[in-house]
Amino acid sequence: MPLDKVRLHAGDAQAQRAGARAFASEDAVVFGGPAPSTARIGGRFLLAHELAHVAQLRNAGQHRESEGSGRDAGAEREADHTAARFAFGLQPHPVRHRPAAGALLASPLSDSVDAIWLSAADKGRVFDALRMQSPVADADLDRLLERIFAAGSDDLWLARTIVRNGPEPLWPAADFDERRRRQRDHGWAEERGGIGASLLTTAGGRSVDAFFFPGTSDERALVIAGVHGSEQGGIEVAQMLIQTLQNAVLRPYYTVIVVPTLFPDNAATRTREGTTPTNRNFPSPGRGLDAATPASGTPMDAGSPPRAILPENIALMRLIERFRPSRIASVHGSTTRSAAGIFSDAHTVSAAAHARAGGAAGAAALETLAAARTASDQSLALSMARDMTRRGFGRGVQGNHLAGTPTTGWSGAIPGGTSLGGWGPQDITEGRATDRPSMSIITVEVATNTRSTDLRGTAATARAAELASYRDVIQDIFLGPP
Repeated sequence: MPLDKVRLHAGDAQAQRAGARAFASEDAVVFGGPAPSTARIGGRFLLAHELAHVAQLRNAGQHRESEGSGRDAGAEREADHTAARFAFGLQPHPVRHRPAAGALLASPLSDSVDAIWLSAADKGRVFDALRMQSPVADADLDRLLERIFAAGSDDLWLARTIVRNGPEPLWPAADFDERRRRQRDHGWAEERGGIGASLLTTAGGRSVDAFFFPGTSDERALVIAGVHGSEQGGIEVAQMLIQTLQNAVLRPYYTVIVVPTLFPDNAATRTREGTTPTNRNFPSPGRGLDAATPASGTPMDAGSPPRAILPENIALMRLIERFRPSRIASVHGSTTRSAAGIFSDAHTVSAAAHARAGGAAGAAALETLAAARTASDQSLALSMARDMTRRGFGRGVQGNHLAGTPTTGWSGAIPGGTSLGGWGPQDITEGRATDRPSMSIITVEVATNTRSTDLRGTAATARAAELASYRDVIQDIFLGPP
């Protein structure tokens, strides 16, 4: 088989588990991250290095479908020599090496990190390289990081935490807490944020992406959109928010993760949802994901009859368990302007929390606190709606009835099942590590489901401005200081 028939794959989990930038078989090269650009010397080198491994494997007659048990130093030296000649435009020598049986022919992540550090001593680029392929297990990488960064330093802690967990959207709450403590107490330089990670690869092969932005406080928030694939205006609002946060001079008050498209398969076809309602697919309030998982191993929602919780919603719930936000903005879309606006859901107290309250007085105190949080969320939603009106976009919040008796209750039909707005504002008190307090859920119903790019001329400009007004109240008020 000629080398022009070799298949290239990006984002392969096998390469990532091996702690490798790339991994070769007799008929394919897989990359732990995006395929390298051959416009750069480094990209040409990596591709040629792996193609040399393909030729070596064919020499040995080995067809590899799994990771080997060790590295073949001779194979790596020949691949390096071949790749160096190719990268600089020289004719490579014939590849003759025959790898030992079971050898792991991979380009280690440690090599990539070492090359970055030797060429530029740029720790930001090192962190970015680690985020592209972590979590990994690579003893060589561990030793290299100890050589690059001082023992006990924040830089070494950050590098090791990325290697252990992957990019920040995949971190557990304890590591977020420690990151914030070090950032605050040790005076870290300002960070632009926008650190991305994939929460899930969908049945359609699309990534559910999440983006992390550090804030100035210990508070954490989550912004999601694309729960319904037809609500394209809401998706554009979340995408606008990501771009604005990346370019912002000042960080938000809340540390935030943004998931712009929770159901990308539906969004690609502008389909609202499939046979399972995407927003009525949560467990009963007060019940966590583990408790909603029977012996079959498939988490089930609170529908009648129960339905399997969709993988995208499982990924969202796991993100909530890890990140532990105190508030969530769920950006949707309304087909009519009369139902558009910014709404909140009532906080409730679980039966388990009542049982642990220690009597009537304790239970009453919990209910009083829930009522206070409900009132606070109503005030937050109305503040956002009024600010949109002040900016000249009152047509986008008609459902709040600001000219009459203001309301934060959504006026649309409510089908069966449990929504995020029903599940999130009740505590989970089950005696598990995933227990959490109630969360504030703010639902942003964007007026109509049109993207600005669906329009032309002044209509497109006007639509972009209206969508930007939703973005601005999320950024300035929802993510802003109290």
